[in-house]
Amino acid sequence: MEEVRKANNFTLIVLIFLQVGALGAYAFILSVIASIARIMNKVDNLGKFYLELAGNNAGTLIMTQSFILIGVLIYLIAFKGWKIVPFKLLGPVNLILLVLLSICVRYLATFIDMVSLLFTKPLAAMSTVKIDEVLPFWAAVILITIAPAIGEELFCRGILYGSYRKISISNGVIVSALIFGFLHGNFNQFIYTTFLGIILALAVEITDSILASMFIHFLFNSFAVFILYGTQLTKKYNLNVDLSSLDIEASKVTVDGIILYVQENWWALVGAAIGTVVILSILALVNGKNLFRLSAKYKDTEVTEEPETTETVEVTEEPETTETVEVTEEPETTETVEVTEEAETAEAVAVRKYPEKERIVTASLAIAMVFQFFVMVIVEIMIYIKE
Repeated sequence: MEEVRKANNFTLIVLIFLQVGALGAYAFILSVIASIARIMNKVDNLGKFYLELAGNNAGTLIMTQSFILIGVLIYLIAFKGWKIVPFKLLGPVNLILLVLLSICVRYLATFIDMVSLLFTKPLAAMSTVKIDEVLPFWAAVILITIAPAIGEELFCRGILYGSYRKISISNGVIVSALIFGFLHGNFNQFIYTTFLGIILALAVEITDSILASMFIHFLFNSFAVFILYGTQLTKKYNLNVDLSSLDIEASKVTVDGIILYVQENWWALVGAAIGTVVILSILALVNGKNLFRLSAKYKDTEVTEEPETTETVEVTEEPETTETVEVTEEPETTETVEVTEEAETAEAVAVRKYPEKERIVTASLAIAMVFQFFVMVIVEIMIYIKE
């Protein structure tokens, strides 16, 4: 339980600093840059130049991703959090299955994103400068694919899931997925990243390796980078490929459009959903597990062992060694005293390993979620005002 409390407190610090500290530091850096530009007579309108800088998502991504990565590394070293992060190298069969899984999950997440655009707005709508206009391709790969795959996975699937999975796998999956969704800071991304977080947690549990979720996360975000820079690359290498159909524009998403999309592509959606379950099941079998019995793993192995072994040993020994005179006194006392003691110790073990589920969300985690929810509401309002 102590590890869970530490993870919850760390989550609160991360979410608050991302919205207050990181953005405050970013605003200060932008002010310095804008002031230098003004002194050097590079700009005429300082306020307009500052807003253009602030509207560039590249700067906020650099600041937030570097904070997450540095903060996670400090936590893992200072609190020995690396002990709860599952790690092992993945074989070629696992990697192939993870590639297939990422394709299915990406297709489903894209559809979820499309549906969410009916009642949310993408955060990119607030940006006055597109990332692909200010960052080279290699920098975008590092910033959008590699950094989140390491930092966010160590945080969500390493620290959070590694802590909560000791209580139950379902708690670990739900909490890590929700925080992963909240981490993106807007309702549009929250919906499909929460779905992605569930898949990533299951992949870690099945493979016993954080590398599984890092690999899927890397592939998932690589698709976004490919869409961002695809047009530039096709022009550079004279490729006659139209990538515009892969990008979802919020203004073009309508209820009728989604209905038509489902009617035309229902087979692909059903296939992706079935494929996700089938691939996860095969992945579990390859790693010697059962996808549909993961939630019973800890209860079966840790809680039910002790009462069974103690009862069989102590009930069968002493009643046979004593005859008529002592059977009425000694066996009864030994049975009642020792069995109840062992039962109490088993209960103590169960309480220690499985605290009350209704109290597992401590105050710090609840505050973190509520805080981030209000931040997301403010972001949504700002997007609508800007439009």
